[in-house]
Amino acid sequence: MQEHRKIDHNKALALYVLLSAHSGHRQSERAKEEMKKLIIIVSFFMGATFFADGAMAYLENYPCLNKNEMTKLATLKSKLIMDKDTDRVAGEKTVQSGEISIHRIPNRETDGKPSQLSSTVELSYRSKIVARINNDQKYPYIGEIREADLDGNGLEDFIFIVSYMGNGIPIDAVILLLQTKKGEFKRLDYDTYSPSFNDFIDFNRDGKYEVVITSMSQLKGADGKYHSYWVYSVYEFAEFNLVIDNLLATGFPKFIWFTNRPNSKEAKNLSPAEKNGIIRSLPQVIESKSLKVFIKNGNAFLANNSEREVQLTHSGDNRAAVLSPDGVTVAFIHKSKEKAYLPSGSEEDYPAEDLLADQLWVVGADGSNERILVKERSPDEASKNIAEELERTIAHIEDDSISFSPDGKEIYFISSAWVTSGALHGVSVQSGKNQFIAPANSVKVIMEGPKKGCLIVEQHRYYEKGGSYDASFLFSPEGKEIGLWAKEY
Repeated sequence: MQEHRKIDHNKALALYVLLSAHSGHRQSERAKEEMKKLIIIVSFFMGATFFADGAMAYLENYPCLNKNEMTKLATLKSKLIMDKDTDRVAGEKTVQSGEISIHRIPNRETDGKPSQLSSTVELSYRSKIVARINNDQKYPYIGEIREADLDGNGLEDFIFIVSYMGNGIPIDAVILLLQTKKGEFKRLDYDTYSPSFNDFIDFNRDGKYEVVITSMSQLKGADGKYHSYWVYSVYEFAEFNLVIDNLLATGFPKFIWFTNRPNSKEAKNLSPAEKNGIIRSLPQVIESKSLKVFIKNGNAFLANNSEREVQLTHSGDNRAAVLSPDGVTVAFIHKSKEKAYLPSGSEEDYPAEDLLADQLWVVGADGSNERILVKERSPDEASKNIAEELERTIAHIEDDSISFSPDGKEIYFISSAWVTSGALHGVSVQSGKNQFIAPANSVKVIMEGPKKGCLIVEQHRYYEKGGSYDASFLFSPEGKEIGLWAKEY
């Protein structure tokens, strides 16, 4: 929906004159005309190479909304932060917007010199970096940056139009930083043809903007030939994601036949079934990038939605970090300095890393309140109920067993116990109360649906008349067995 830069034919002709003068010989009129055409074509692709939108000059001839329709709609009210043309070669620049500062830094070329095109943009809240865009130099060029409240939550968001660049009709990208609360952002990325700030429209005037995303589809027509169609779909903001909802705007989705001539009429050579097939092939939900945790050099790190890493632990003896569904708590395994319980054999029979016991720790996603939740525990071998003792034993915790409940209040994990099975435990994040649930070789928490919070537990069981089998059983969040889920073999 963007008005694209036209090729300057006067400049092309000037280039032709220079080349003609340089050639040193007279040319026929026909040769001159052919040269003019060649120069215009060359200049077109030069524009495409360096400006990306030059190659799409004709896309404006396929508007999904004409100027008269646009004047009747609630279009984007935004504040310009950085201009696409004047700032891209201006080097380092900082713009202050309230408590948020936007800092553009030129990336380095292979020769070490500052790039005249590629840059990284950092957003800081009260001098603390909260977002970083293009530090991996994925995009050759960050264009215009604007500020607007897109989702109607009263907080300003930031819109970046970035270019992959290239010849032909390249698809570009839009990056949205949605402010969830003061100084905290979630990031949304999506690709679209000819991105523009005119793509943000409040169709239903509810104070939240919708987004028109442009794609292209090819279908084989009744004539046996393939035809291309511009497809315009409407997405709405929902829980900081974009969800397709063409019912919000009259006349959407729109399909316009790409005919190499101006055309804004709905394609009549597509059946309803073909149109529905195209829409189903599009992303139905564009999700904001999730927080993720990982282990590096034995410590837990969190990477936020804006490509920034935060170190959470510093002991260097940690592994298997997992983030709670609400993004508040990180659970991880810490290697204790205490010896682990070894069910059989001697220390020589075990690798060195198994000689020390594991502990379960938690830390806040902001690095605060790091604490032990479950300590190591060896069985009382003098006990008359050794089976119960093994249930309570904490020696080695399986890395891939740590799972949060949907509300993030409970953590489930499996500790080594018997020869054919481990012991599944559930522990309260708040109180640290730990209970044995069942023998288990794996556990999966159901996060959605009518059985939300229930556990799918894989167990090794024995037939009454001999033999054994593996199967998955459903358990309630409290640890009560509900029934068979699936039999393995």
